[in-house]
Amino acid sequence: MTSGIRICVEWLLRGSELRLWRYATIEVTDREISEIERGWVSCDIELRSFLAMPPLFNPHVHPLDRAWAGYGLGSTISSLVSPRKGMKYRLLREDMDSGARSIAKALEEFSRECIVNGVVLVGAVAEMGFEGVELLGKYLKAPFIPLPQPPPEEMSDLSSYEALLRRFRSLAMNTLLDLEPHEVEELSRLAEDLRGYVQVHVSETEELYRARDYQRLPKNFVAVHCTYLPSHEFVKVFARCRAVIACPRSNALLLRRLPMYLPTSWRYGLGLGTDNAAWQDPDVLQEARFLVLSLGLDPRKALISATVAAARSLGLIYDGLVEGALPIVLLARVGPCTNPINALVLRGTFRRLLVIGKDVLDPVKDYEKCVNMLNTMLRKNLARLVYAQYLFSIGLE
Repeated sequence: MTSGIRICVEWLLRGSELRLWRYATIEVTDREISEIERGWVSCDIELRSFLAMPPLFNPHVHPLDRAWAGYGLGSTISSLVSPRKGMKYRLLREDMDSGARSIAKALEEFSRECIVNGVVLVGAVAEMGFEGVELLGKYLKAPFIPLPQPPPEEMSDLSSYEALLRRFRSLAMNTLLDLEPHEVEELSRLAEDLRGYVQVHVSETEELYRARDYQRLPKNFVAVHCTYLPSHEFVKVFARCRAVIACPRSNALLLRRLPMYLPTSWRYGLGLGTDNAAWQDPDVLQEARFLVLSLGLDPRKALISATVAAARSLGLIYDGLVEGALPIVLLARVGPCTNPINALVLRGTFRRLLVIGKDVLDPVKDYEKCVNMLNTMLRKNLARLVYAQYLFSIGLE
């Protein structure tokens, strides 16, 4: 008699390379994926036309943006999100001062979209520093790693970054140019001492690229966007930093361009995020689909960037569906097909289910249970994640 649940699926994506198996049995306990076998063996649940795959991870997103969805579409990126004069910060401050009613509704909607789509963890940028993290902790129900960013009036103050990094062991920077080069070096040393995690927007705009912001990037930071970096500069940046996260749909919408390195970047383990939550839903599978349709990229490589590579770009130790892995599996109905990866990425799915421990849940019908179980599951398994004790201390409380 087994201690877990045995789920038989028509297709399974195994390991970090998402190797495709036809007809497989996966046994899941409350602690781990205990066994993966070829063929259907002693099934508790049989799911034909379903693909078992790693869940989705969204390593870079601005959840608070959802509160101002509908404003400013078609405006320049500077007029929308510039910390000093951008509409986004004015609207956020107005709502925060009036009780954060729009923010509360927006974060509830954002949480539901994450879970329904199979996104089990997000790297959530928290504008407005301590206040922003408090709002996410209060209203964002989906599991998240808080990435606090100083409020606009403090973005040139090194002490503000240091205070946030000491408190949360994580940080988001709007641009490296907000600090002097020696201050960036000091912040990098502090992050190294704390084993902290720092994301920074790099060459997102032509102005930042021409200012050579990428040359200031410390090796222990994570670079986001790199939209204007030529491929030869991207290779140098990727070789000297912790990870790179691309957000192609946001770049296409707000900048009218895609990063130049995308066609050749997949061998570097690029993570995919969704960035601006005002117009992009948090489903990173949509990012993968967008890249395949717009650039003709290999669907399997795009899917790796939305799952295993996305998790790793958040600093997690994660190899996908392997024995001993976290007991969280995404089951996607792909219908009758000959290539389920292509069907999943290009055509989408009719239905998605989440396996959390020994429970197989419909995230639409079982949303609250999924939220509670995911948060509990991740909290119980913190010791198996790189930045466990501090990165999850706020997001999972």
